[in-house]
Amino acid sequence: MHLLNSSYSKMAAFKKLALHVHRKALSLHPDAIHVHISPPRDNGFISVWASIGYTSTSEEFRIIGTVEDRPPTLTFKSVSDRERHLFLSLRNDAMRQIDKSYQLTLHDFIRMSELKSFPCLVYDGALPIGTLIWRREFGSIVLDEITRAPAYEGHGYGPRILDSFFHKIHHLQSRSFSTSCLSTNRNALALYDQQFVSDIQHTSSWYTFRPQISR
Repeated sequence: MHLLNSSYSKMAAFKKLALHVHRKALSLHPDAIHVHISPPRDNGFISVWASIGYTSTSEEFRIIGTVEDRPPTLTFKSVSDRERHLFLSLRNDAMRQIDKSYQLTLHDFIRMSELKSFPCLVYDGALPIGTLIWRREFGSIVLDEITRAPAYEGHGYGPRILDSFFHKIHHLQSRSFSTSCLSTNRNALALYDQQFVSDIQHTSSWYTFRPQISR
């Protein structure tokens, strides 16, 4: 379960709210409760959640880079109505291995068009090997998500997906991109480190409560 912080004006009132939300979350019997804290150094948020039993588990970074045209070796296909379940199956299967990830539903997929996001299937020839979600934001490209099916781990698809994606957005007259990455996602950090990264910003922190440990 994921909780996203809001703002507060009175610390005592926020602590009461946090306790109420925490107990509500516990009543749903989750394996873990993750709290997303932004800005990452907000000692007020951190002290309240820590007093309830939450501990720091990861940091989140925004990676900003420049786009250069790369030779494409993979193709991207917009998801048709018939391919929605294929997209969700590939994406959700891959995300089970990622820390702080969540499962997309068909309702979430339909809402992407409202958010002006573009879900794609990634193909190596006729073989679907992964998924990608991107959108435009203030003249830049935001790469919301990139996945590779677990069956193809170690096949070098990560750099190939990025190279092919850069080729795609280069021809959309976009010269910069951004994406978010958790400190615990070592594979993604290593992948983006190989690209043309111009800036890395520390945007938020994640604190986690695990009921089975706290009992």
